[in-house]
This record gives sequence, structure tokens and C-alpha cells, in this order.
Amino acid sequence: MRAVGGRTSAGTARQHAPIATGIVLLALGLVGCNGQCATLGSCHSVDVDGGTQDDIIELTAGNAVSVQAASASMSSVHELVGGEVVVQPAAPACLPESGAPCRATLKRLTVRLDQLILTLSDQSTLTVDDATISVEAPLSIENAQGVYEIPAGTTFQTCALTNGRRQAASAVSSSSLSLELDQINHGLAIEGTLPMLLHADNEACSALALTVSGLIVGVSPWQQVAPQ
Repeated sequence: MRAVGGRTSAGTARQHAPIATGIVLLALGLVGCNGQCATLGSCHSVDVDGGTQDDIIELTAGNAVSVQAASASMSSVHELVGGEVVVQPAAPACLPESGAPCRATLKRLTVRLDQLILTLSDQSTLTVDDATISVEAPLSIENAQGVYEIPAGTTFQTCALTNGRRQAASAVSSSSLSLELDQINHGLAIEGTLPMLLHADNEACSALALTVSGLIVGVSPWQQVAPQ
């Protein structure tokens, strides 16, 4: 899915139609809460701030992504309201085409979504504001073919307000993401699927497993370019 034009303010939530009830029914049946309800408010930092030796890239607001429930075929299109990528790049002398992979350190990959309204199986709605999905970092990433790979099995934290209550939950990615960086032209492209885990505002604290997928691009010029 390609990025769309137009930017929205990071402080403005845009309302979309709820995801179809059938999708949510499937998602709510995937996992149980297992006593986590008492600790859902514990959002905390899972990544690292950028330093003087890092590339720092803001993500493009208005970038369209697909949000869907795990194991469901239907999806809903939403927009990012921002995000950030921080990478400590590989040594300038490292050339992946030489046959030896280059390694960099991913210090932050955070995406922020506009407002989601989900219809639950009991016909109630779950309003999700300020949803932020973040890679647990730092993370070593490898560039063997000109594109870095964020491997399957990477942990992502979702932090959000659901019906006005703050909650956090972590999920592991089931597939890899590609991260393409172009320091010369200030280009960034992330492609793949990010896991997103929420909990319903009910007595069972039912878990709602979602995915966010598409092509996510960065703002050019970059906020900071690492010295060569």
C-alpha cells in the first residue's frame, strides 16, 4: 500500500467507520487476559533516544495503512499521525554488495495511529486514541541485500487510550519487516506487518490482536543525518 498525500496534525484524531463486527469477534477469541488487567496502565519507554551519531527520521503523517484483526480477511484503512525512526548506521566503509552483511542498531521505530473505533461482539464499541506501536529497542539489524531486516520474533509494544483508559500490551511479530534507508537522498521506507495488541474494556479484559501493514515512508529531509 502506497503513502497518500496530505498531512494531518499529530494532535488531531480523525474518526473512521468501525472495523466490521465479524473481525472483532474472531480477534476477541484468540487469547485471554490471564490476570493482566491490573497492570494495563503501565506504559513505559521501550526504546532509546537518538544521539549525535544517529540518523533520525520523522514518519510522514497521513500515510495510509491497513488495520485488521489477526486471522481475518477484512480490514480497515487508517492513517498515521506521525512516528519516528532512529538508527545508528553501519560503518561508512561497509558495503552489503561486497558479500559481508552490514549491521546497524535500530534505537527506535515508533508509529502513531489516528483514532480507531472497534465494534465488539457484545455490540459495544471500543474507542482507541493515541495508539502508539513501538519496537523494543535497541535492536541489531542486518543489511545483506541493500535493505535492513527487522526479523520475525521482534517484540512490539502497543500503548493507547481505550475508552479513555491508558493501557499497554506487547506482541511478537510473525514476519519480518524491511527497512530501506537512503542517506544521500533522505529516503526511508518500511514495508511489512506490525503486531498491535489491545484489551477490551470489559470484565474479562479480553485481548484483541490486530495487525498494521503497508508501506510507511519518512519525511524528507531527515531531522538528523549521522556524520560520515
